[in-house]
Amino acid sequence: MYSQKLWVDGQNVWTSVQGPPDMLQGTEAKKLLIDAVLFNDIKLPSLGYSLKVLGKQGNEILMKAEMKDEESLNRTYYFDEKTYLINKIESFESVGKGQPPLPVTIYYRNYSKIDGVLIPDRIESMNPMFNMEVSYNIQVNTELDDSAFSPPKQGQ
Repeated sequence: MYSQKLWVDGQNVWTSVQGPPDMLQGTEAKKLLIDAVLFNDIKLPSLGYSLKVLGKQGNEILMKAEMKDEESLNRTYYFDEKTYLINKIESFESVGKGQPPLPVTIYYRNYSKIDGVLIPDRIESMNPMFNMEVSYNIQVNTELDDSAFSPPKQGQ
């Protein structure tokens, strides 16, 4: 097990894996900036994506979200045909130059109503290298200091 920390302030992204924070650049930073936007899935066009409904597969409606010149940011969404909630998202992640991209599937589980909005409290991310499950404890209108969104200064 290892410790990884991530900070996003809306313009910059920093990450720390067992050491001091580093500012991220490029496609990975762009992806994390998009992922940090609250309810980003309903804001895809304003984030630079073009959308296309692909049709139905079983009990799900499929939609392709593509970003021009950023193939690694493209995603396929699977919506429940009755609730229109996201069941899963499929994408490919770049892992390095000369390496084939990894298929990634993200499952959204256990939707709960919070202040009238259905939000998943568990998200599972799976790829051929590892699986990760994140459980959320969501609080609404909690006071947060701005310093929570950027890494601590050296020596703090």
